[in-house]
Amino acid sequence: MLFFSLTVDFRITIFKNTYVAYIFAIFGLMCLLYGSYTKIKVSQRLSFILWCFAAIFVIVSLDLGQIIGFFVGLILLYCYYQSGGAKEYTVRVIFFYGVFYAFFTFFFYFNPSIYVNIVVPKFADYARQTALNMITTHCYPGLTAHYSTNGIYLAMGIGAIYSIYLSNSLTKVKKRFVILAMAFVLGALLLTGKRAHLVFSIASCFIVYWISNKEQKGNRLLKIILIAIIISVVFEFAVNLMPALSNTFQRFEEATESGDMLMGRNVMYVASWKKFLENPIFGCGWKNMSKIVGHDSHNIYLQLLAETGIVGFVLFVGLILYGVITATKVLNVYADNKSKYVGKDGILLYFASFYVYFFTIYGMTGNPLYDEQTFNLFMISYGAILFYQKRIKNNYIV
Repeated sequence: MLFFSLTVDFRITIFKNTYVAYIFAIFGLMCLLYGSYTKIKVSQRLSFILWCFAAIFVIVSLDLGQIIGFFVGLILLYCYYQSGGAKEYTVRVIFFYGVFYAFFTFFFYFNPSIYVNIVVPKFADYARQTALNMITTHCYPGLTAHYSTNGIYLAMGIGAIYSIYLSNSLTKVKKRFVILAMAFVLGALLLTGKRAHLVFSIASCFIVYWISNKEQKGNRLLKIILIAIIISVVFEFAVNLMPALSNTFQRFEEATESGDMLMGRNVMYVASWKKFLENPIFGCGWKNMSKIVGHDSHNIYLQLLAETGIVGFVLFVGLILYGVITATKVLNVYADNKSKYVGKDGILLYFASFYVYFFTIYGMTGNPLYDEQTFNLFMISYGAILFYQKRIKNNYIV
């Protein structure tokens, strides 16, 4: 299922046909349902019922692709809520994808002609020109058609690597390997120049660390300062060897000098607000903002206001915030009782918490609710958080 979700740009090349791709996805979902050890039934979880109710806003759009995508997310949420069987396997697969996309980010940085001549023709027609624009403007999309997509995969990889590191189930040798993998993926993310992905993934790691470590605040803060100093020294050394690693900071500087930190997004924000004022109760309809301004609003909260009105906004944002609150509570309980639990079991909890935080923050400048790969992973994380909450309530998390 992750293979289906995280190879969007190559879907036609891989499966040759959209219908074949969705048959593959259906098979993956059937396996997940079988692995959840239960038949589909009305869940006792109110949040799951509310997610199903939220689907009404998508259904009335009559956009078959959006409807199918949303229901795929619902099934993923259901499966991960019912069973923690995937546990570390899910995170290890995401770890692999993070390193995989990081490798190709560096590879095509050094070999742009291979990307242009071999990779770009494999993309769907609509993505080819975008891919060429990316590589010619030094945005480094890696093995994707857009540097934002690449940035998302790398941010996911950072979360997975960090979650494995925190699990305390590694030998010293494996810990060193994980640290190197983190540096490698973080370097690739710096190469892309994506500001939000870098800042929000680091912020999400910090939140997970702060909540899941119960040592004195002074010690935690000291560790963070020391790590920041070490990273700064290593970064300074690395930039001397590969100046392109400073791309992200150069984009910060350019945006500051231009006086437009939003990089033109204010136009979409204003359009979304105006459309909300025209239809304040139920909005203008799911995904209609992309038809009005030619793109999603780059802020899921404003777009929800515009497309679903106050009613939909309260429902969706309430569900997202519930996920954040639940993740925080579950992490707190887990941190207080680590000795009772097997280390590996915490891997999925750490990652799910990281990604719920990342999704919520990134939603202020991006489109994670509307992009397939980000939404699917959010529903997986949401379901995992509910699973751990259920286990903790029963005093059993393993």
